[in-house]
Amino acid sequence: FCIADDIHDLAVHVLAHRVRLAAHAEGYIPTREEAESTVRDVVARIPVPL
Repeated sequence: FCIADDIHDLAVHVLAHRVRLAAHAEGYIPTREEAESTVRDVVARIPVPL
């Protein structure tokens, strides 16, 4: 089994490869690090349920 903290801790590793960020400039391809940062920002805003 897992608890909410486990999901919170693993979210970046599990979800970052599923995120495709829009390129803001022609020929620019967002990096995996940018996707990880975006997921990390979103996860940080969501409180872990008790």
